[in-house]
Amino acid sequence: MVFAPFELYSELGEMIKEGSPFPTTFVCCYANRAFSYMPTKPAFSHGGYGPAKCRFEPGTAEQVVAELDRLLKEMR
Repeated sequence: MVFAPFELYSELGEMIKEGSPFPTTFVCCYANRAFSYMPTKPAFSHGGYGPAKCRFEPGTAEQVVAELDRLLKEMR
């Protein structure tokens, strides 16, 4: 199980699951108090509610996914 204290865009959850070395991986958002939206980098150029309410810079979500991928592989 991967817990995130923010709302990940669905594409990011799918990327985490696809990169996971485990047969089943659950991505749980809003864990430990929701902090912010976590949009994909392309979502910032589209605009909308998520990027407007995001506290992170474009590209942060992809960095988080890469780090989670590394941590999941290390755990395996």
